[in-house]
Amino acid sequence: MNNDEFYDELTNQQYLNARQLTLLCLGVLALIQTIPFIFEPTPWTEWVLLGYTAGVSTCAIVGAILVQHNADKITVLYKQAFNADFYRTINSLNDFRKELESDPEFLSTLPELFGLLKSYSHAQANPVQPPTIEELGITEPDPNHTEEDLFS
Repeated sequence: MNNDEFYDELTNQQYLNARQLTLLCLGVLALIQTIPFIFEPTPWTEWVLLGYTAGVSTCAIVGAILVQHNADKITVLYKQAFNADFYRTINSLNDFRKELESDPEFLSTLPELFGLLKSYSHAQANPVQPPTIEELGITEPDPNHTEEDLFS
C-alpha cells in the first residue's frame, strides 16, 4: 500500500452510525427475548434469564463508563496535539507541497537544497570552536616587558 492509499484510507474510515447501532441493539434484544420461547419456562429458567439480563445491563453500564473515561483522556491528548499551531503548520506544509508539485524547475534543485539543509543542520549540531592560543603557536608575553620595550 503506497502513502496516498494509506492516507486516503485513514481519512475515510467508516464507523457505525446511530441507525446501524440502533438496528444492531434491536437485533440483539430480539435474540435475547426469543430465549424464553425456545425453552419451557420454569422458575429456574426465569431466575437464570433475570440474572443474565441484570448482568448484561450492569456490564453495559460499566462499559459505557469506561468508554467515556477513555474518550475524556483522548480528548485531552487530542487538544494538546491538534492545536491551532498544528493546523497552521499542516496548512503551510500543504501549500508548500502544492508549490513543489506545480514547479518542475524547483524539483530539479531539490538535491542541492537538501545538501544545503544537511550542511546547515550539521553545522548547528557541531559548531566550530576557535583554536586556542596554544594551538596557534602564540607564546605568552614575558611579564617583565612593558609596552615601551616593544617600541624601542
